[in-house]
Amino acid sequence: MKSLTFLSLQIIMLLLYGSTTAQVTLQFDHRAEGKKLVLNTGTYKTSANDPVSISLLQYYISNIQFIKGNGDKYTVPKASSFFLIKENIDSSKTIVLKVPDGVYSAITFLVGIDSLTSTLGIEERTGVLDPGKDMAASESMYWTWNSGYIFFKMEGSSPAIPADKTGFREFEYHIGGYGGYNSPTINNIRRVTIELPAAGALRVRSNKTAVVHIRFDVLSVFDRLDLKQHHHLMLTPASTQIADNYATGFQYGGTQYQ
Repeated sequence: MKSLTFLSLQIIMLLLYGSTTAQVTLQFDHRAEGKKLVLNTGTYKTSANDPVSISLLQYYISNIQFIKGNGDKYTVPKASSFFLIKENIDSSKTIVLKVPDGVYSAITFLVGIDSLTSTLGIEERTGVLDPGKDMAASESMYWTWNSGYIFFKMEGSSPAIPADKTGFREFEYHIGGYGGYNSPTINNIRRVTIELPAAGALRVRSNKTAVVHIRFDVLSVFDRLDLKQHHHLMLTPASTQIADNYATGFQYGGTQYQ
């Protein structure tokens, strides 16, 4: 009976996709000045030559698609397409997916959570979408005061920032906003497309596991940003500049086959 069930599933997959599936791993590598990002250690220089130290980096990846040269797309089932990437947890930076065999020329994903998912009932938002997740550890990705997800969170410090009343010179970028439920608001959902070079197209085969490296330049967040003025940003108009910036920071880093 088990072998029959397995065979039936294989037939269904063939009918749906015309092929079998194989494992594809997306490996997110965080970089600063071309080197691996290290939290709470040393400083990095922004494009404005401001020194910064980074203490926290985490963000949502969702709605992943694989695109072929002819424009055909494979969309990862939505229920299996939400991931919370955390710099301080190595395992979170590795996303394992099942993708139909084929040759793909691009990978695309959202940084953030789409509006339909953001407005689902609380009971339907589990796992990394649980609004109460990591609340006690101060790493929550949900605004209780605004009932919305934080898509991207980065924190740290810089001597370029004016000292607050306690003497600290910290920045906090908690970026969210899906466009509004009853009326239009800020929309900081960003779709990123990773174009694969012609010579390095992603070849998904059932006898191989492909590991696609996606690099994220954390210093891209500070492009065209005045740290003296914009060091604490949440759901404000200036937050759109942060979202635009980090969307450009994701780049193709190569593919390995195992």
